[in-house]
Amino acid sequence: MKLDISKYKAFFFDFDGVIADTVDIKAEAFGELFKKHGEEVSAKVMDHHRNNGGVSRYEKFRHYYKFLLKKPIDKDIIRRLDKKYSRLVFAKVIGASYIKGVEGFIKELNRKGRACFVISATPQKEIRRIVKERGLKRFLKIRSAHPEIRQLI
Repeated sequence: MKLDISKYKAFFFDFDGVIADTVDIKAEAFGELFKKHGEEVSAKVMDHHRNNGGVSRYEKFRHYYKFLLKKPIDKDIIRRLDKKYSRLVFAKVIGASYIKGVEGFIKELNRKGRACFVISATPQKEIRRIVKERGLKRFLKIRSAHPEIRQLI
């Protein structure tokens, strides 16, 4: 089936698993964050992440503390987890493989005057930096899928 792109003015893409093959990178980073709580917790965290794409990392941090660790979590803990998580994934995400065909598709859409957006649960500042480092800034506009994220941190 061939998509008739002339029917559409704009295209929206998630980043993780749609533009770049990053799902395992991020799952492993979540596992690393919680490794000190034991291998079982780490494995559950990684499984939860893989099964809950599109959920913000902040919501996941709260979930893991509440349901796996059964501990309270505050803004300081969330900030520390966020900082460490970003350090663990950034370089790997920049170097991650594209999902087959997506890079050419986005560039073709751009050549044909179609607007392309990245809609991501990744914080806007971070996804902007990733898109820039990957050389896609001129092809993609960035929008956060979760504007309420700022309230979570």
